Amino acid sequence: MEELRLVRRDEQSLVVASESGEEFRLVVDDTVLAELRHLGRKARSGPRVNPREIQSLIRAGKSRSEVAETVGVEEEVIERYEEPVLAERRYILERAQAVPVRTDPVRVGQDESVDEPERFGAVIGERLIALSAEIPEWSSWRDEEAGWMIALEFISHDVEHRAVWSFEHRKQILAPLTPDAVSLSKQGDVGDRLIPKLRAVDSGEAGTTGRFDAEAFAGEQVEASEAPAEPEQPVEAEKAPLDPEAEYERRRGIDQRAINTPQPELTDLGQTADLLDALRRRRGERDQALRESAQQAADTAEETSPAPAPEPEAPRDAAPTERLATVRGLTPVTDRERSAPAEAPKAPEASPSETASADDQGRQGSRKRRASIPSWDDILFGTRSEDDPA
Repeated sequence: MEELRLVRRDEQSLVVASESGEEFRLVVDDTVLAELRHLGRKARSGPRVNPREIQSLIRAGKSRSEVAETVGVEEEVIERYEEPVLAERRYILERAQAVPVRTDPVRVGQDESVDEPERFGAVIGERLIALSAEIPEWSSWRDEEAGWMIALEFISHDVEHRAVWSFEHRKQILAPLTPDAVSLSKQGDVGDRLIPKLRAVDSGEAGTTGRFDAEAFAGEQVEASEAPAEPEQPVEAEKAPLDPEAEYERRRGIDQRAINTPQPELTDLGQTADLLDALRRRRGERDQALRESAQQAADTAEETSPAPAPEPEAPRDAAPTERLATVRGLTPVTDRERSAPAEAPKAPEASPSETASADDQGRQGSRKRRASIPSWDDILFGTRSEDDPA
């Protein structure tokens, strides 16, 4: 099919020509006009645009050019939808800068009505001045997972810094997320520098010793392994030879001291055990002799002692008598009379022989109660014999 081009308009028709130069006339009626309008609308509309997608990208912090490149439209189309979102981002940034903060650690916890609290934006501005910061630039955006973010980019002492805080606008809470944000948010004096200035290292100075990676250490190990290992010289070989006579005298003195050193005396535990066994046997024999003598003395005392006198009858209970006397109109026995002991019956007088035997038993008892001298076993073992009254 041969294509035609428009040459001119002629009243109600169009003059078109072919590539060979031959001209044709096209009458413009309602059908041709309808088709021309449809083609014009299609050319002007271009690709379909989603305003929500554009605003979400702008709210996430993307610029106009980045959004236009992502969506595939002209920047003029993006301009029509970006202004509401940019106003929202400015509002969040203003609220973050107006959050009240305390910079003096001594005053934390005091009543806020004492003085007006400082604002976050003003405090950061003062600290940027102290840091000699250049070209500070604030920005805000919304992250899909973490929420709203506040960022500050500046240059201090030829070093670029970027501080980022998370911001909960409903609770008025700011939290630092980067080291620069932590340094700017701490209480007290920040100082005149955030991070020490790094000195650029020339390429000539940066050799193998300037590397700090695994390959640098691996290279040194390979070089060390390739180098032939020199045999270690003994220490004695490096010293000068000693005089034979002096060495002989030194060794002789060492041997003499070893001979004269007294050996520790060894304790014969067998002799000690035998001695203890002998002492235990002697103590057993002595205890047996003491028991036999005590039994013989007891038997002798039973043979010579008189028969025991009959015990007087115990007085009966006075309670029935008291009750009986009360019934018959008699005077009852008082407690004093009842508690008085009855007169004990007189014992028959002993004969002179019985009196003498009783005196002998008394003297024997007094002799038995006399304290005896502790024996050697009692002193050695710390015990007392059975006949010791103590």
